Amino acid sequence: FMPFDEGLIDGFTTVDAQVGYRVPSLHTLFRIGGTNLTDARAIYVFGSAPIGRIIYAGVTFDQNIFRQ
Repeated sequence: FMPFDEGLIDGFTTVDAQVGYRVPSLHTLFRIGGTNLTDARAIYVFGSAPIGRIIYAGVTFDQNIFRQ
């Protein structure tokens, strides 16, 4: 129930994935991934716009190298 309206939200299925590549010499992890890869125009909250595919990339640096 939402304060401005009410209704049913149909069920939906999404596919999420992530891959990472570690470079030990740089103490770094590179990642790329996505959520809702099939672009199921799903509505998560009644009255809101459908949310499509989200793709992301990231880099993680291991700061423990400085503790040696």
